[in-house]
Amino acid sequence: MKPLELFTQGIAELKARLPISAVNKFKASKADGQSGAALLYGVISRQNQRVIPIVSLFAIVLSVIFMCFELNMPSGFSAELAGDILMIVTGVGSIAFGYYFKGKYPGYYPYVFWALLLISYGIKLSGCITEAAGFVLSAAAVFVIAAVPIFPPSRSVIYLGAVFVYYTIMCLVNGIMLYYIVSLFLFSLLGMFISCSIYTLFCSRTINSRKLKDDDIRMKLNSVIDARTGLYNRTYGIEQVNAMLSSRTGAALLLIGIDSFKEYNRVNGSEKSDEVLRDICKCIKIVAKPKTELTCRIGGDMAMVCMPVNADREAVMAAEEIRSSIRTMNIPFKENGRFGAVTVSVGAARSIPGDSFDSLYTRAERSFAAAKKYGGNCIGFKDKAFRSETDV
Repeated sequence: MKPLELFTQGIAELKARLPISAVNKFKASKADGQSGAALLYGVISRQNQRVIPIVSLFAIVLSVIFMCFELNMPSGFSAELAGDILMIVTGVGSIAFGYYFKGKYPGYYPYVFWALLLISYGIKLSGCITEAAGFVLSAAAVFVIAAVPIFPPSRSVIYLGAVFVYYTIMCLVNGIMLYYIVSLFLFSLLGMFISCSIYTLFCSRTINSRKLKDDDIRMKLNSVIDARTGLYNRTYGIEQVNAMLSSRTGAALLLIGIDSFKEYNRVNGSEKSDEVLRDICKCIKIVAKPKTELTCRIGGDMAMVCMPVNADREAVMAAEEIRSSIRTMNIPFKENGRFGAVTVSVGAARSIPGDSFDSLYTRAERSFAAAKKYGGNCIGFKDKAFRSETDV
């Protein structure tokens, strides 16, 4: 294998081992109404809130130490002193700003801070002389390595390149040894490695936490959702109805069943029957949604809806709206007597003080039985059945 091919293969394997593709996929996705990129930069922003105060303290302490040494410098003192003073002002201002906002910084703040820090450091470098090179190199190492990880790798390259190029120019102008230039180059590479590593770590942590959250939500939904229809299951429905009855004075329970569904299943097969069941349940959910989210499948072709109401009329109107909506779907079913389409019967009951799920369900069940006895495609309420005049 040629060296170039070996190198290319090694780079490809290195890329495969890093979660860069997963990061890019996450940035292109959406979650909780936000883009993946926004969520990702939100993580970096939270890290800024932790990193900036620490770097500010470093800047203040190091600048004070440098000023003490620079008092004995024969030249370049004024520029280095100005850079140190600006570093101190930037650090103190950052800490005060962070304390004022209690960690809830505006989005532009971290970039203003790093820009001021870079400017102050540039002013300091302008006064660089041979005797001061060791101190300047120390400052470069601290600030480059500390500052870079808050940026994505692409921006880190720009930041590191600017610092390195400027430092190299200043060293050449002031006749400083090549040793310092090479040393800073190595520190820059180290800073870039730390930047990419930490950024990748942030990305991975964000992706993993989001994945865990999504998995947790999915598990919770799977435990309460009926897989066949997408409605809530019976257990969850009973639990929520009891909760509604304990917190509200008035609620209506509607039982919806498909008329002659066993015959439809026999004639058209289970696959077509499942499709019709899903379509009808979807229709029930859409019609009921403005009034309630509590739409459940309680078994077979039976669905249940529970919603808040203040009068019998509201319960009857809700039941009629569901019945008529399914009737207008006009799903062909010639074996269904004179209607010639799939229809439903709806049994309704309104709660009274002291009701539990069992007592309310019993009354709704009696109304549903009355609707079935009446011939289907009708509403049952208080053990009586009636049908719209257009469907008589």
